[in-house]
Amino acid sequence: MINLFVYDTQLTYREGVKRLLEIKIPDCKVEVFGDIDEIELKEVDRLPDLVIVDPTFCYEKTVRIIDFYAEKGIKVVLLSSYEKDREIVLTLLQKDISGYLVKTMNTTDLLKYLKTIINGGRYIHPIVANVLLDFFRTSNRAQSKGVMGTKQALTI
Repeated sequence: MINLFVYDTQLTYREGVKRLLEIKIPDCKVEVFGDIDEIELKEVDRLPDLVIVDPTFCYEKTVRIIDFYAEKGIKVVLLSSYEKDREIVLTLLQKDISGYLVKTMNTTDLLKYLKTIINGGRYIHPIVANVLLDFFRTSNRAQSKGVMGTKQALTI
């Protein structure tokens, strides 16, 4: 049995993801939460195999969820509809996550990459990877002009 937790404020989306995963992934049980307050993290009686979080609902709560589950060795995947805030994306990529997916992915790819992550792989959607590449390009240009040192160039 694969146990998944989904944290997302959009009721229709989280319920749709739940139905999709339970239909398409054999022996999958999904619990959904609209907010971190619906479940007190320290009182979780059964830990999931994977946690899917929409990081747009609240940065501080997202970090709390990631840290809580990552400390227990549980894979965390970010599933977002908004990837434009460069600083937040870069900061979240530094956390102990197993993937960063986007809600605009087609269903086949979403399932494929979630299965990859469940089986120990990692995946960052190209939209998110572009944010990372743009950051490194900017950092490298600044570094080559002598504006920043190496350590500063890699710090967000």
